[in-house]
Amino acid sequence: MRILYCGSDEFSIKVLQSLMNQKNIQVEVLGPSNKILKEKRESSIYVPSIVRYCNNNNIPYVQSIDVLKDKIINKKYDALVAVSFNKFIKASLLNYFTYNFNLHPSLLPFYKGSSPIQRSLINNEKYIGITIQAIDSEKFDNGKIYMQTKPLLVSDLTNKNYMLSNVEYVYDKNKTDEICLNEDDRDYRFSKIMEPNSKKFNYKYDYLRNSLAMISGDLMKEFFSKQIYNCHTTNTNDFIQYLPFKQPFFAKKINNSTFQLNWLKESISTLVNKVNITDDCCYSYVKEIYTKNDMTLWRPRKVFFRNVNIFRDSSPFLIEEKVGSFRLFNNNLLVKCANNQVLQVNELKPEGAKTFITPQEFFLTKFKKLYKHQIYLFNTIKEIREEYENNLSKIQIDKTIEAIIYENSKKKKNCVETLHI
Repeated sequence: MRILYCGSDEFSIKVLQSLMNQKNIQVEVLGPSNKILKEKRESSIYVPSIVRYCNNNNIPYVQSIDVLKDKIINKKYDALVAVSFNKFIKASLLNYFTYNFNLHPSLLPFYKGSSPIQRSLINNEKYIGITIQAIDSEKFDNGKIYMQTKPLLVSDLTNKNYMLSNVEYVYDKNKTDEICLNEDDRDYRFSKIMEPNSKKFNYKYDYLRNSLAMISGDLMKEFFSKQIYNCHTTNTNDFIQYLPFKQPFFAKKINNSTFQLNWLKESISTLVNKVNITDDCCYSYVKEIYTKNDMTLWRPRKVFFRNVNIFRDSSPFLIEEKVGSFRLFNNNLLVKCANNQVLQVNELKPEGAKTFITPQEFFLTKFKKLYKHQIYLFNTIKEIREEYENNLSKIQIDKTIEAIIYENSKKKKNCVETLHI
């Protein structure tokens, strides 16, 4: 079988390696274009992982579909396989292939979208899995399901002491079988992912994604060796319908606003989990008072959180105090959360600071120095924007604050990339 393989990252490389080891399969790779990354006023060119891998291993690849147009039109490929590709593949391209498949790291129809692994961790899901589906030409992750693992425990896959072993899967609507995993690549499984979109998460994400990548490689091997692509397909599978999955069903793309803590809307368990699975990037806002043209103004400043837990003693906050209020209590920084629960924060970092500090340092020195007022309240940027707009008649319009509060509220055009010829 002649395959056009569409991939981008280390996850897709694991599946590619499995395909390359199959007899009677020829693979050519279509990778994404290089990206310009901007960080701290410096720019660099990022070459996608799969492009570097193909370069180093003499695997034929291109980074533009236009190069392959004649081959595709002349039916030089039998199947299109997409893994971690993040482009919407249109019918005008799919129609040239006898088969088309996508491997998606979730138990579809749950967690459709670009970030199923990250969102499963953020939502503290108990289960995760892998699905091989047909590619739908109208919606992301909406194709007929060929093959799917039974639910895998996230706690197992993120545990360094857990050995990957047999994984059961369902195919041909209701047949079951299993793959026997040979975990001879432990260095890979427990390695740090160095790709740009993975830097904000800690080792739990690395372990989970790498474990799923290893399982995915063996699953794809089984898929082709058994020719499961000739079996019946289904939209849903009964064995996942009774799992206690949480909303949302769509795994939205991860961006900076994902790591903002919403004290009113997020449960305290979600707040704790979000902070403890990320690498020092969860934040909230406080007001900073500053002087400009002899006027006293304020602007939102970020405060980053690390090492948090639920405060189990009686709440020191009054019922009328707002959610997001904080105070120093017995040398602990406490924050009032929804349902009158309390979060204990053990380390913080004001925006612009180089290191995290203790609650005592933050409250008694840094906070009073940077934020010259007695309103001890963490806010979301949306709440700060609403307060600013409600008080425009009382304050002078200030471009400094507007540059901050409207930065993330500008409407962006639909930026979903498509693949077509």
